[in-house]
Amino acid sequence: MHPLDSDFIGYVGFLNIFQVSLVTGLFILQNNAVPQSQRGAANGISMTAMSVFKAFGPAGGGVLFSWAQKRQDTAFLPVPSPAKYLHMFC
Repeated sequence: MHPLDSDFIGYVGFLNIFQVSLVTGLFILQNNAVPQSQRGAANGISMTAMSVFKAFGPAGGGVLFSWAQKRQDTAFLPVPSPAKYLHMFC
């Protein structure tokens, strides 16, 4: 086993625990914010919104990434490429 593998596994585990804790905390806050008679509707709306963002999030991230790659030489919001600065470290 590579020494960095254990660090990566620990990092992924931390992200998973963070995500579960965040979602659980948001559900608790939401359930405290609405009356008991509206909790089912509020949970359904939040689950629907979470599913929509999980479905379209990767596509939106890909579009944003490709847009940023095309705009590396623009004057407004330029995105510097690490390859431009590679000669400084070699």
